[in-house]
Amino acid sequence: MSANLKVKYEYLIPHLRQAEETTYLKNRGCLSARDVVGTMLSNNLTLKETAEAYDLPVAAVEEAWDYYQENRPLVDEEVAQERSAAGLARC
Repeated sequence: MSANLKVKYEYLIPHLRQAEETTYLKNRGCLSARDVVGTMLSNNLTLKETAEAYDLPVAAVEEAWDYYQENRPLVDEEVAQERSAAGLARC
């Protein structure tokens, strides 16, 4: 996945965290693609509204959405594992 990210994306970078690879937005600290898409879906926001909420270019949100669509089962499983570890029920 890392090599693919370097070729395909301008705003996303891979980061190994606790034996799992996840993607973050460049120069945005701990803001992950999953966080951006989660906010968009949870709040029923458009790409533009999400970009404004995070002060990101729309292209960065589009990349996060694209990454999510291509890796949805993996991302959804990561979210489920985090929710379970936090003691939260699966929705």
